[in-house]
Amino acid sequence: MSDPSTSWVITVDGPSGSGKSSVSKLLARTLGFTYLDTGAMYRAFALMVYEDRRQGGRRDLEALLSAFCIRFVSKENGQVRTLLGERDVSDAIRRPEVTMLASDLSKRNEVREVMSRRQREFARDANVVAEGRDMGTVVFPDAQVKFYLTADPAVRAHRRYLELRAAGREILEQEVSRDLEKRDRQDIERKEAPLRPAPGAEIIDSSERSLDEVLSIMLSVLKGKMKGLEI
Repeated sequence: MSDPSTSWVITVDGPSGSGKSSVSKLLARTLGFTYLDTGAMYRAFALMVYEDRRQGGRRDLEALLSAFCIRFVSKENGQVRTLLGERDVSDAIRRPEVTMLASDLSKRNEVREVMSRRQREFARDANVVAEGRDMGTVVFPDAQVKFYLTADPAVRAHRRYLELRAAGREILEQEVSRDLEKRDRQDIERKEAPLRPAPGAEIIDSSERSLDEVLSIMLSVLKGKMKGLEI
């Protein structure tokens, strides 16, 4: 893609298992944009809180937020790894207990304010594909292009189950489905930045679509909206 005169922000929101992480990474790579995994930011902070609590909870939330340092590193194979300080936590942040704690912490105003500020800093001098749950509604309400991915809950639960199994987790699909239902309820019903499509967002149901098909739809939308840029 040719360099734009101003930075571009593309937001991709949606519930867990909708395919937003996979397609956001692919979209960013296709466009030459920076991929911003905001869900991983909350999960990494949740891991930090979880581990602190297991050690006796010696630091309060404000101190932990001040010490929070996260980086995303792209590998040659296309993987994006999440580093908490210098430690690769890409797998650890996917544990169910960390996922649920991340959902709980995302309800806290002080946590959301710090995370939103960090996310905007990531996008200050770069073209980004920002993936999360409130990117188009709260963090980047003026983003040039917004997407919202959804899928049937049973499909999403099965995808998440396969991901966990591939990561070596011994877990029942029914357990994954229950956790997903609980997470959805927390995200949709929370008072601060509830999960919902942003105004003007292109809604894509990925239930019966492949990753390439979803990407194709996104690129088609972008061609119509990102005038002057070669895709």
